Amino acid sequence: MKKISLLVTTLLFLIIENASAQQTVLLNFNDTNGSTPLSSLLLEGNRLYGMTEYGGKNGFGCIYSIKTDGSSYKDLHNFNDTDGAIPYESLLLVGKKFYGCTTSGGANGVGDIFSMDTNGNNYKDIFDFTGSTGSFASTTLTLLGSKLYGLLQYGGANSAGCLFSIDTNGTGYKDFFDFNGLNGANPACKFTVSGNVLYAMTLQGGFYGFGSIFSIHTDGSYFKDLLDFDDTNGNNPCGSELMQFGNKLYGTTYIGGADSVGVLFSIDTNGNNYRVLYSFTNPTGSIPEGAFASKYTTLFGTASAGGANLAGCLYSIDTGGKGYTDLFDFSGPDGNSPSSGVIISGDMMYGVTYYGGTIGYGTVFSFKDVSLGTQTIPEKSGSIKVYPNPSNGVFTLRMKNEKLITKNIEVFNVLGEKVYSQLTIDNSQFTIDLSSNPNGVYFYKVIAEDGNIAGEGKLVIQK
Repeated sequence: MKKISLLVTTLLFLIIENASAQQTVLLNFNDTNGSTPLSSLLLEGNRLYGMTEYGGKNGFGCIYSIKTDGSSYKDLHNFNDTDGAIPYESLLLVGKKFYGCTTSGGANGVGDIFSMDTNGNNYKDIFDFTGSTGSFASTTLTLLGSKLYGLLQYGGANSAGCLFSIDTNGTGYKDFFDFNGLNGANPACKFTVSGNVLYAMTLQGGFYGFGSIFSIHTDGSYFKDLLDFDDTNGNNPCGSELMQFGNKLYGTTYIGGADSVGVLFSIDTNGNNYRVLYSFTNPTGSIPEGAFASKYTTLFGTASAGGANLAGCLYSIDTGGKGYTDLFDFSGPDGNSPSSGVIISGDMMYGVTYYGGTIGYGTVFSFKDVSLGTQTIPEKSGSIKVYPNPSNGVFTLRMKNEKLITKNIEVFNVLGEKVYSQLTIDNSQFTIDLSSNPNGVYFYKVIAEDGNIAGEGKLVIQK
């Protein structure tokens, strides 16, 4: 009787688990509508936007959009080599205009920067790279003020890659830092920004030749090599992007670590206290790629290989390195090699796979997990009160423990993107002004002087 009861309990648990998590293929790429997407998705309203590396009408990749329910696919632009080819990373949305980069094509055959209206109109090649100004822009652009910032894997003064800025109209291009191998080589992906400091990684170079983590000011000064990977602590952070919480950065490496298939790490923003939080293994997912998404203190990511079917998986882990969970194992027909991370909206995740699907050219997928929409925010001994909440975007945050020395207040949207940061001055009461942000749910973190989280909670904007 006990065995039967245990079996029934187990079956009920599995049914509940299956009901609370569901993966759906929203789009199968077929080469004509795009092929092998490496670009992570961008969510605007109820539409997902992305790019494919190859395919499209001309075979050089395309820009597409699709509704979050998988309907209404739109081919917004087909690259033709002359106007760019083979885009790797993501689109940047500024108002009603996209900005992005290609790794090939353009006037000099080594990639360009482009702009385009969100409806696909007015595509413009606003800058063409050359070997001397850098090449192979496998980067997602970052907007700071009126300038775009990015990273180039190759070219520059030492042919090891460089960092650049450019005005949004395509003028004022500046190569503001050149790598030389010893200080890193082949930078890629996207900057993480904190004030006037930029953080990113190089795929190779550094003291051991396995890549590095660095910081630099936006004017090109104060370059600092924060860490050189040595293979045992990680190797080649390919496709990874740093995420910042307080004074810590989180990221992954493509290979290296205990089992040579990648690690997840944290490091202080000053380069101290590097820590391998998790070493990936083939059974639970390997070769992590793409940026994190976050919900409270949980990170969500993609491993492009390994898992139960050796086709990659979705995973979650907390920021302390505990609770690693293989959320979903891809099998091929539902996608293979998720390589660009995920984005989160409510109880849904969205992402792409590089291969797999019904034809094998990759997919756009959604993953529903009701726990994403029902997670509660940890209590912090009632030391913080926020009012009014909901509000029109202006909140007052009061510290009940006036002896608590706080360092920073940060606010994130549901995608894990930082939308507000303020250094604290008066430890008893602060005003958080989010009035320029749209209606929705946001999450705040109060960072103590020692770098730990002193409090966190939810903010709701209703205008």
